Amino acid sequence: MDDDVQQGLAGKAVFIPASIDEDKFVNILKIASAALLGGMLAVTSANAGVVTEQFNFKSDSYLIQGQFTYDNATHDVQNITGTVLATGIAAGFGGAIHGIVASPVDSNNLPFFVVDNKFDPAAGGFSFYGILFSFGTGNYGNLFSYDPALSTFLPPFPNASPGFSAFLPNPPTSTTSGDSGPLYSPGELGTLELSAVGAVPELPTWAMLIFGFLGIAMVLRRGRRLRALS
Repeated sequence: MDDDVQQGLAGKAVFIPASIDEDKFVNILKIASAALLGGMLAVTSANAGVVTEQFNFKSDSYLIQGQFTYDNATHDVQNITGTVLATGIAAGFGGAIHGIVASPVDSNNLPFFVVDNKFDPAAGGFSFYGILFSFGTGNYGNLFSYDPALSTFLPPFPNASPGFSAFLPNPPTSTTSGDSGPLYSPGELGTLELSAVGAVPELPTWAMLIFGFLGIAMVLRRGRRLRALS
């Protein structure tokens, strides 16, 4: 059976089989457009609320990999997963990351860490105070962004850099002093690589898909009216 050739948008030809039920086809296109619009709104809303990032932090003594989610409005880090690989004196005390936690306290009930659990997407790093998570067996890790302008200590490094500090309540015996007991690493600078997870189509892409379906529906309607008048 010959195909009807109908003039499409922008002067392009659209081939429609003569045997097709145009009413049903147009309805399908409308449903598909509505579904695309609903998906666009749902995904856009979700994407605007929570963002997931993969990360890779590397320093002389630590390799930390995983992913975290944060609120795109408040920049609060909600969760983090992954692994910590430790070398040097802390070798063997790495392990799986268990999530965001509150800071442990010392004998005076003072926290070992002061954190705000923030991520700055514009700067591409965690905040100055950073995030605190547990890993391995009872260990604590703090990913942060070192800024000499905000530090209360004499800055040993002139430039802002990603950093990591750790608290190991039950570390191995120190090889330098022979001391045992909790080990606190005040901070080690390194590099931080980030990549977005689950990227979704941008609004122009959604719009092109929807208008494409609607355009085909309009061509079918127009072609049927032209045949009825001829």
